[in-house]
Amino acid sequence: MQKSWNHRARKLHPDDVDFHDRWGHLCAAGRRCPGQVTHLITYDYVTGRAGRVSDSSRLACEPHATRFVTKHQIEIGEPAPQRKTAFTAAVDSLTGTRHDNSRIRVRRDHSGNWYGTESGAGFFVSYAYRTELGRDDTLDTAIDVIERRAGTDKRMVRTTAWQRDGLSAVAEFVRAEDTDQWRDAPWTLMVHCLTDGYEAGTWVLTRQLAPQFRADVDKLGNTNMDLDRAIATVLRVLPLRWTLSDWTRDGDTATTTALPGPKPEPSSTVRLVAVAPRGVALGQDALIPTTTQEAS
Repeated sequence: MQKSWNHRARKLHPDDVDFHDRWGHLCAAGRRCPGQVTHLITYDYVTGRAGRVSDSSRLACEPHATRFVTKHQIEIGEPAPQRKTAFTAAVDSLTGTRHDNSRIRVRRDHSGNWYGTESGAGFFVSYAYRTELGRDDTLDTAIDVIERRAGTDKRMVRTTAWQRDGLSAVAEFVRAEDTDQWRDAPWTLMVHCLTDGYEAGTWVLTRQLAPQFRADVDKLGNTNMDLDRAIATVLRVLPLRWTLSDWTRDGDTATTTALPGPKPEPSSTVRLVAVAPRGVALGQDALIPTTTQEAS
């Protein structure tokens, strides 16, 4: 025998409705229901001989949500504030937070090959730069290769001189957008649709600070999408302090430049926890409905 209680239903924020529509998420409250997702319904229940308590959370269309609240004699709640997504959090972090400095050390391994290791504030290795340089190559060559790799792999630039110690060297690095040279530099934004591979048909935003740095690629959607909607999605999620020039269109591609505004003073550290309703896979643009703030 199964019992359920604490039935709840609420409307989704319009931007959340748009998110689910862009990714083709359909109503999960009915079998093979093709309805557009507009509500979230939840309830707690006990099942099994052990009497375990669990909960259920489902995306629902308006007819199924109405049927749910009528059956359980509850009211539909108003939409919650706009949910931050992994995409908007990543874009906002470009101008909203400062990143910790990293230390990169260049050295030889036991085979004589050169490589680099990156460590953060805790001095634990968080990234390794492998190279094809061997015994015949010098420390200067290894430093040059790994410094370029830090830019192309992580968008990191060196902030201190290399400190050499025999056949190793170490220097401090930081994200390029946190330096005086690049902090106010314009970013190139490009919206286009992927045409190859298993993600063909997915619209993406490519953000690049400069050709020597890694470009960030953010997925915008793969359902009911065209160039106009892709651009509208970008304009909706970019922080207001960004200033965009006019878009230049060429077929299914559009490009523009974006100037970041001043960074706000950091007042707290925000921990983001990704949670998705059952049956919905978390992607780069996944909903992040749970945030907790800790005093810095």
